[in-house]
Amino acid sequence: MTSNDYKQRIRGFYDKTSPVFRDLWGEHLHDGYYEDNKESKAVAQEKLVAHLASRAELTPGSRGLDLGCGMGATSVWLARHLQCEMLGITLSPVQVDLANALASKQGVTPTFRVGDIDTLEVERPFDFLWMVGALGHL
Repeated sequence: MTSNDYKQRIRGFYDKTSPVFRDLWGEHLHDGYYEDNKESKAVAQEKLVAHLASRAELTPGSRGLDLGCGMGATSVWLARHLQCEMLGITLSPVQVDLANALASKQGVTPTFRVGDIDTLEVERPFDFLWMVGALGHL
């Protein structure tokens, strides 16, 4: 199987399953940070983003590239809570649509686009790169 075949399988998988994952798992496609084991899954997922952003010492207004952004929840959180200018990249056009809908619902304006992070070309530099859960696809 070629690299392109593998990527097409990934794209097809997420195109088909992302709406189901969102309904079952929530807006984030990653685990959570449980401090006292009493948090809901959704709260723990957002706590993980907040914890990682704090550890990375992200500052308000930073420009970030979310590699393998999934349904966009992390980029939306960073845009909403830290006013980060975010670009999210995913192989799945379905995920881009879900991400744009979430951003609109939250009243923020990160940019989401279909792209291959193996061959990504960007127009200008970023202050930080974000990747949670996508490394296994590379």
